[in-house]
This record gives sequence, structure tokens and C-alpha cells, in this order.
Amino acid sequence: MNFNIYINGVGGQGVGILAAVLGESLISAGYEIMGCDTHGLAQRHGSVSSHIRAGKNIFHPLIDENEADFVLSLERLEALRGAENMLKSNGTLIFYDSVYQPISVRTGEKKYPSLQDLEKICFIKKAVFHKIKIEGLKDFRKQNTALISVFVSLAKIPGLTHEIVLSQLKDYIKYDIEENIKIYERAKVP
Repeated sequence: MNFNIYINGVGGQGVGILAAVLGESLISAGYEIMGCDTHGLAQRHGSVSSHIRAGKNIFHPLIDENEADFVLSLERLEALRGAENMLKSNGTLIFYDSVYQPISVRTGEKKYPSLQDLEKICFIKKAVFHKIKIEGLKDFRKQNTALISVFVSLAKIPGLTHEIVLSQLKDYIKYDIEENIKIYERAKVP
């Protein structure tokens, strides 16, 4: 069984670490993977995305439009973009509900998406919709830890366990690992 996982957010949120932890976790779970990162602009708050393809006989790293089984987003506008452009019918959108308004929204040129906008896209695509928000989370760089915890809980990818992911988190995250583990445990879905 193959899985296409599209991850996106804005620069500075930890999209790259999230992709690395998830990719290494999938390898530890016995999957072959291919992946790549794309950056709109290599700057804080510019669009950042990662593609992870896991399974067998994968020959290129990029996920085609509307072919992602899972879209994992660290910001609401990026979640809308990922759902519209990358999520396949009957896929799953999991996003952390943080808001980073681009200049076009701040100047009134464009409207920032509402939760209803995301729900509408997911309804059209018959997709599963999961919003994450941890009250009191002060460090936005830890949102990726909550997101991967919910993903592992809900995705039900055979062999991908919380134990494997926590082991990879400990390898990749060097700052405040104890707090990240607490957030991971707090975000788990039973």
C-alpha cells in the first residue's frame, strides 16, 4: 500500500523537521520513501511544503495535484491551499489552526479563509477534516509536534506507531524535548 503525504505551512514553523521526523519514522516502520521540499521564498512566513511518498515502487518524489492521501498543514491558509490543490477525494486534512496573515490579507486585497471555507472544500472532496488547537501553547515551533501526534493517531498507517515517532522526535528535536513529548502526549487522539 502506498501513501502520499503533503505537508505545508509557513517558514519558521518547522515544516522541514515535521517532514524529516515523519519520513524517518516511515522508514523505521518498514516503508520505502521518496520526498522533497519546496519553498516559495526561503524566508520566515513564506510558503513551505514537503512531499513524502511512502510504499513500494515509487519513482519520483513529487505528489501530483489532487493525489495526496493526507494533507498536514501548520496554518489555516496553507491548509486551504493544500486541500484545494493537493488533497484527493476521500483524503484526510489535518491542520493546526494557526493564523499568519499575508500582506495581501492585511492590506484588504484578499480575504483570509474561515473554518467554514475549509469545511466546504473537504465536503466537496468527501475528505475527512481535523482541526488541532492546543490552548496555552506559547511556542509556535511546537505545533508540528502536536500535528504529527494527531496524524499518527488518525492515519492508521500499518506499522507507524507513536513509539517510533517519539524515538525520531528525540533524535531530531534538541531544544526542550521534554516539553515536546508532553505536547505530543497531550495531542494524541484515542
